[in-house]
Amino acid sequence: MNAPKEPESNAEAHLRDLGSVLRPGFLAVPRRPNGLEAPPLPSILAGASIDDDRALGTFYAGLAYFAHASVHDFDRIAAELTADEAPPQLHVRARACARAATNHASLLGELAARHAVEVPAVVVPPPLVEDDLLRPLLDRARENVVQGCVREGYGAVVAWHQALAADDSLVRKVFAILAHDGTAHVEFACELRAWFDARLTAEARGTLMRAERSAIAELRSVVVVELVPVVEAVAGAPNRAAAESLLEQVAASIWSR
Repeated sequence: MNAPKEPESNAEAHLRDLGSVLRPGFLAVPRRPNGLEAPPLPSILAGASIDDDRALGTFYAGLAYFAHASVHDFDRIAAELTADEAPPQLHVRARACARAATNHASLLGELAARHAVEVPAVVVPPPLVEDDLLRPLLDRARENVVQGCVREGYGAVVAWHQALAADDSLVRKVFAILAHDGTAHVEFACELRAWFDARLTAEARGTLMRAERSAIAELRSVVVVELVPVVEAVAGAPNRAAAESLLEQVAASIWSR
């Protein structure tokens, strides 16, 4: 007689059914505002000359850096939506994403501090928007597809993976928070995409589809890597095989739609 199966966790349920979690759409590594430079941190790719403690701190500090930068992105999106007189729920959700990203930066910064690594300062322009300075709608829609749908989507899936795979229980808890919030960010990006699509021409929507395909191809080229072993073990970061598997799950359930 077979032993009864243990009930699956929330994270396992999300990984089992990506389509229902993230909805038709798209996926990503952390949102990276246009023009933002990579953080001045050492390499943690496999083979890098770095001790375990420093490697873990560097990993968390890099994620905290991008989370902090994304706060400015969401603030700008909210300001632009307000100037556009978009439906109130869209800028409310953008502000909620900014608050969540602020919390993520704090949590990840605390993880980095456990390993005596400081999060680099982020320098981005202030999110001030005037009616006559609004970016073109297509530019904003393209940014939403690339950053919100593709990059953040895959980032949310990876966070769910880390919430299961990390050896460190505190890290699992932090990434469960990031994964839950990240899923909400992707859902917002999908909602925002629909709002943009309704205001764009068929030609512009075709441009967005090409931008999406290009972003997915770029994503595939940069996420299938090997990191130093301690980051994969303690922080639960996917190794090359796991990243390929996550990408294939996403491709089958999300990108194929």
